Amino acid sequence: MMQKNRIHPKLSVKSLQRKLSCLAMSIIPMLPLSVTQAQSWESQWQTQTAEQLRVSVQDFYNQTLNDDVAVRRWFSTDYIQVADGNTLNFADFLKHLNVLKRDTTSMRFEVMDAAFTGDTLADRHLVHIELKNGQRMIVEMLAFYRIKNGKIVQLNEVSRLISGDLADRDLGFRTQ
Repeated sequence: MMQKNRIHPKLSVKSLQRKLSCLAMSIIPMLPLSVTQAQSWESQWQTQTAEQLRVSVQDFYNQTLNDDVAVRRWFSTDYIQVADGNTLNFADFLKHLNVLKRDTTSMRFEVMDAAFTGDTLADRHLVHIELKNGQRMIVEMLAFYRIKNGKIVQLNEVSRLISGDLADRDLGFRTQ
């Protein structure tokens, strides 16, 4: 008896192609962000499911903000950040990131919700922070990013201190 399909006797070629396509679509969101972002923010993030987007944004936070080269790649030099009513330009933002490196031993971002439409990425995330003095903080953030030509040009965010010292409440926009 001659077998029609040598790959697997119960799978048709079309069925196998569908399974491989589904496998590829489930692996792509797990790739490092630097690989997936090469396509562009808009095209990639608009096609993801809510869970894929949540994971991609979480990976973005955890991988990009500690990498000076990645920050310069994904943030425009015209970048403006308004954090709890405090405005930072790109130079201030770079100072802020250096202060975070100076004052913290670890920061872990946990994205709870994310949505992307048009040129806006919105998310709600928790930041789990350990300060160099040993204290711990948890901050909830609501963030709205504007993206233009593949780069972040604006961020508006508000925060809520869930746990930690009120004296460190300014950590989200601290530049000195």
